[in-house]
Amino acid sequence: MPGMPKAMSETKKTFMGEINLNIFLAQPAKQQVAYVVAYNDFPHSYGDMANPEIVLNNARDMALKTTQSKLISQQDIRSSNNQPGKEIEYVNSAGKITRNRMFFAEGRLYQAMVITTKEQEKYLSKSIRGYLNSFQVVLRK
Repeated sequence: MPGMPKAMSETKKTFMGEINLNIFLAQPAKQQVAYVVAYNDFPHSYGDMANPEIVLNNARDMALKTTQSKLISQQDIRSSNNQPGKEIEYVNSAGKITRNRMFFAEGRLYQAMVITTKEQEKYLSKSIRGYLNSFQVVLRK
């Protein structure tokens, strides 16, 4: 992550009950960009039974809804240790573009994101790609 991230936590109400979302955010000075890592654990019973594709699709839909964004692209991906994932790109009404890689493993949803403007994206494309490629899912077992 470029710089020391700020750690935050939010509680979200879902159909499964409350879920804690842990967020780490770095915003380099003089750049219109934010680098984010977030994760949340699902209740044990749900995490064990959940279909990863459904979890990832729900996470995509929630991201689009909460940011009031339009989906630009999406593709199914796998982490380096073969965990299921999805990469999505979307734009909100203010023109901010988000590239988000999500992975679901062991009942936890991981997200690595970069949020920037169209203009900044041109100059930061190598940095954005490097940041997203550096994210690794580490299994707890």
